[in-house]
Amino acid sequence: MYPNSIQKIDSFTGTLNVYELYGKQIDQLVVIKGKSINPSTNNALIPLNDVINQFHLENKKTVSVPVCHLSGHVYVTYSSYTDHYYNITVGNITAKKYAYTTITTYTVDEPMSVPCGQSETSYETYKYVTIRNEVIDNLFDPCDKLKTQNSNSAFKAKIDLLKKNTGLLKETGVVQKADGTFLDYVSSSNPNTMTPPAGSNFKGGIHVHINPYPSGKFRADGSPIMSVPIPMFSPTDINVFLETLVNTKTNNIPIADVYCTMVSSSGTYTLKFTGNIADVNTNFNWGTELDKKFIAAKNEYGIEKGFLLFLKDNIGINGITLYSQPLKRPIFKG
Repeated sequence: MYPNSIQKIDSFTGTLNVYELYGKQIDQLVVIKGKSINPSTNNALIPLNDVINQFHLENKKTVSVPVCHLSGHVYVTYSSYTDHYYNITVGNITAKKYAYTTITTYTVDEPMSVPCGQSETSYETYKYVTIRNEVIDNLFDPCDKLKTQNSNSAFKAKIDLLKKNTGLLKETGVVQKADGTFLDYVSSSNPNTMTPPAGSNFKGGIHVHINPYPSGKFRADGSPIMSVPIPMFSPTDINVFLETLVNTKTNNIPIADVYCTMVSSSGTYTLKFTGNIADVNTNFNWGTELDKKFIAAKNEYGIEKGFLLFLKDNIGINGITLYSQPLKRPIFKG
């Protein structure tokens, strides 16, 4: 009945229930042929009771209700939770499995209309609204993703360029941003390590493991002792891959786009992930002990099998998939 006008009240007979803006009942007026009575004696209803009776006067046609302006604000904070699931099929049975939750929070300043005669301090000026959604993420075929990636001219050019760097005395590589552009790694004084560029908005990278090179040490007969880099992902490379996956929780890069590729003279390999992102973490004791276990597994079982057993026994995150390039088949799918 307000804030702007009251019309045809002279023909109304009945009760008028009055509520606050957010649904709480204030009290009740009784209206008989346009004349209002406040049997509750609730002072909060006095302004409305008086306005209705003002229209009951003989000169009601020339009297208007004072306009109530938007005189306040409500700050509404929305918290939107999106629960991500994926489907698992065993035989003829498909079950939905929880993966992770993303949270988006934002605040909106909304104007509030305060009824005539009321104080804006009597109304809530802060509201909190929770929104809950769920989505089922489509699982992807890593082979299809890799075929598409390998056919991309910019990606192929980077692979071809880095293949020429295996004879250098330092590692080289690039990271790929979400928009598809590439940035160079920063080489260090250690031939086998690099520093990634600043930022976390990356979906993957390509790097080189160089050929054997003189270590600077010599045998008793004067022949040089060679340093022999391993033509397979190292524990440090695994850590970088896991960090890239963890960052998808905040940078909104699809998990299906995340990759890590290693180029060497012996072959090119790529890591992909098809597991539960909630299982991914980087809380491992990266360093000398893991490096020793990796080398021991490689020496006992060979490059590929040793790498896979190292993943299984020391990392234990299901869903890390190793591919040999040119793409033929996955060597391992956890």
